[in-house]
Amino acid sequence: MILDSGLLTLYHPATSSAVRPGNRPEDGLTAYYRGWYGARVVGYNRFFAGQGAGTRVDQIVRILRPGTPVAAMPENRGGDLCRLADGFLYRVVQAQYLTDEESGDDVVDLSLERIGEKFEKGAGI
Repeated sequence: MILDSGLLTLYHPATSSAVRPGNRPEDGLTAYYRGWYGARVVGYNRFFAGQGAGTRVDQIVRILRPGTPVAAMPENRGGDLCRLADGFLYRVVQAQYLTDEESGDDVVDLSLERIGEKFEKGAGI
């Protein structure tokens, strides 16, 4: 298992009480995990299975299993969010808990759907 694609941050989604008027919803996110990730290949089967379920899988990444369970996107389009090294924000569509074949470590493969554009704090208005 090689986790060399960059740092990933997982967030619990913002609640309406966490976002003040005029702020971006991202300002209300609560980070709960930060660690290295390894990029995986989005295969045809997974891509088209997501399309059939009304979702899109833009990235698949592998991380070491965090102490807190990762909430995948339920029917109401909620779920945890994630920021990759590319600067984009993603919604967790699926969290698959595994044991890595090479190292024996407990890992999680996250299927991610990109939402919005790149956002950098302090940039823009």
